[in-house]
Amino acid sequence: MSQKHDITATGRSSQNSAACAWESFLHRPPLVLDRAKAASSLAGKRILITGAGGWIGSALTKAIVGFAPQHLVLLEAAERSLYEIDAAVQQSPTPIRHTSIVGSIADPALLADIFHRYRPQVIYHVAAFKHVPLMEQNPFAAIGNNTIGTSLLAQAAAMHNAEQLILVSTDKAVDPASMMGASKRIAELILLGKRETATRMKAVRLGND
Repeated sequence: MSQKHDITATGRSSQNSAACAWESFLHRPPLVLDRAKAASSLAGKRILITGAGGWIGSALTKAIVGFAPQHLVLLEAAERSLYEIDAAVQQSPTPIRHTSIVGSIADPALLADIFHRYRPQVIYHVAAFKHVPLMEQNPFAAIGNNTIGTSLLAQAAAMHNAEQLILVSTDKAVDPASMMGASKRIAELILLGKRETATRMKAVRLGND
């Protein structure tokens, strides 16, 4: 039988304590998905998800399948991860048209082909290198993928008049103290700087990634 633990003010673990709802610290009601609003922005749309095989990307993919998009394009650099999410989509009780592509957002030729061929209207940009210690050792990889890759994706989206691009960023971009956080903050600023385009550029920050 599992035991619940909490950390007291002394820093020690206390067993058999009452479970604490994390929502209570937010001083706001729990988030409730507006399914009607979500359906209006997803149903019948051509949607591109970058980083579709990661834990965030795959969860997002599975959720979007339920809103009946016209065509779902899954872009992922890791073949195994893409294989798994592709299989999950195929086994979904709501069959949809989808295309799975192995590749990187830092490949401008590939992005040009994807946007020319599939004309995505909505882009969920989840692809990123996110492990802080590893990116400290590989700063050029962090900038190349997280920053330059985002810039290339934003350029392609604007050039092909996509409706919107949503970047999944990180809380580490708030006041960057690491290469990973800095690379994501610059990516946010790139989107904010694209004001003269019809494509709406948005960023949402998630914690603990």
